[in-house]
Amino acid sequence: MDTTSEAVVQVVGLLQAGHNQRQVARKLNMSQSAVSRVYRRFQETGGFVRRPQTNRHRSTSETDDRFTVSASLRNRYLTDVDVQQELRRVRGVVVTVKPDFNLLVNTSIGLLSKWSSILFTDESRMCLHGNDRRDRVYRRPGERFSQCCFAETVSYGGGSVIVWAGISYEGKTELVFVPSGGRSDGLTAQKYVGNILLDHVVPYAGYIGEDFLLIHDNARCHTASVTRQFLQ
Repeated sequence: MDTTSEAVVQVVGLLQAGHNQRQVARKLNMSQSAVSRVYRRFQETGGFVRRPQTNRHRSTSETDDRFTVSASLRNRYLTDVDVQQELRRVRGVVVTVKPDFNLLVNTSIGLLSKWSSILFTDESRMCLHGNDRRDRVYRRPGERFSQCCFAETVSYGGGSVIVWAGISYEGKTELVFVPSGGRSDGLTAQKYVGNILLDHVVPYAGYIGEDFLLIHDNARCHTASVTRQFLQ
């Protein structure tokens, strides 16, 4: 939603007067995220007028948009990538934006020394049936119990396994199968430290050197106190 200059002045004035963002949002009938975004832009630019933006070229026509809606309604489990590929296959429309590879190459040349010391890691659950019951279903109002919004399943999930791996500029780690057992078959902090960090990350850190940097997401096993104490 575009915010007028008058609204920006009111937001900044109220915040500088001592009101918090929630109070300002309620007083001006705005969302708290909009208030935060407006004040952050004021702190960065020092002005009340939004910077001019260039109009992005529209890649699809109205016919392409109708095809996208129709494809999504025929199969409620399509992801954005699936719809993108279907649009390219049937309509011949490419909606991806090609990056400037010359700019990427020139920028990355000076960063190779930093990238070479970073290890990117992640884990994933592989299920024998479906994807761990996390399919996203797109439905319209009133379609909660429609047959097209239901999917067949298998009792007890059909079984699954968790794998972990890491990759860096210099190479990659082994594919690690996380052992199951105990109260939880998921990746706990104890398993993460004992089966992954000790056995695979620590040896890889010695291979990279003193500037080694481990990158992982904010999963519970990564942010647990046991993991943080080990990494320190």
